[in-house]
Amino acid sequence: MMLPVPMFWALYDQQGSRWIIQAVAMDAQLTSGFALLPDQMATLNAILIMLFIPLFQIIIYPGFEKMGIRTTSLRRMVIGGLLAAAAFITSGFVQIAVNETLPDVPGDSTAFLSVINSFPNASSCYVNVSIPGVPGASAYHISANSSLIDDNVQKRKELYRLSTGDSKSFDVNLAFSGTNCYGHKNITYPVTLKGGKSYYIAATPQGILHNETHWDKPQEGEGQNAV
Repeated sequence: MMLPVPMFWALYDQQGSRWIIQAVAMDAQLTSGFALLPDQMATLNAILIMLFIPLFQIIIYPGFEKMGIRTTSLRRMVIGGLLAAAAFITSGFVQIAVNETLPDVPGDSTAFLSVINSFPNASSCYVNVSIPGVPGASAYHISANSSLIDDNVQKRKELYRLSTGDSKSFDVNLAFSGTNCYGHKNITYPVTLKGGKSYYIAATPQGILHNETHWDKPQEGEGQNAV
């Protein structure tokens, strides 16, 4: 009877690790003005325990007794174990669905390239981007304050996926249109990309820049970002 208990605790104690990671990859927005953050679930769990203890002792268990169903400790443990198993199985299917929304990672001979238009919305400056000589490379019309993105939830795949081998150079055509483009002219911007990495080109009022996107996990216990 006690054999399932170690498996229960092995799964239950992942609520501070693996389940938090799962929740971070999910949409925590419950309403337009309220989001339940993953680390807040631990507090909610303690609150629910304090609420359910009197609820079960005063209402639920006596109700079953009045219907002629004895709620012995063993029966309570069995039903609780079955409910916990159903919850664990459900979380497994949720993780399968989450995995389908995770971002793609370039292969060893492929590089990803995004283009960012960081001009302010008020400028109404558009960036038209194309990569000549690359089969299947689409041309994009990027409005101000937006960029090429991949979003597996919304089924959007806009990043350039370029076959590079170990390393390859490309000429990216950037054409500016609209009003107040800060004097930018149409240019051909050369980039050298390496396989297995992701890059971006940013068109800004101050000029054009590009760099590698860093995916390294922060090691100092503090939030980090890089451009």
